[in-house]
Amino acid sequence: MIKSCSTGKNYYFDAQTAVEALIEHLGRNNFSHGAGPINVYHCNMCDGYHFTSKGERLAILDDPPVKNRIEKLRQASEWEGRYR
Repeated sequence: MIKSCSTGKNYYFDAQTAVEALIEHLGRNNFSHGAGPINVYHCNMCDGYHFTSKGERLAILDDPPVKNRIEKLRQASEWEGRYR
């Protein structure tokens, strides 16, 4: 069962799952510099986690292996878009 939130945002059960989803989201969407989600937060309304574009950038997003993963996901998404 997928839980929902009255905010309308996607619900993630825990912070780790939300961070993984954020990495995937950044890789699948081509946000311009300074745009898009940069962190996750705990929601008091649904007791889950959501993305946010406010506050500090999540430090793990700047780790070389994560940056490389995001770039590879972007490239894959770009190629998939060419063949749709």
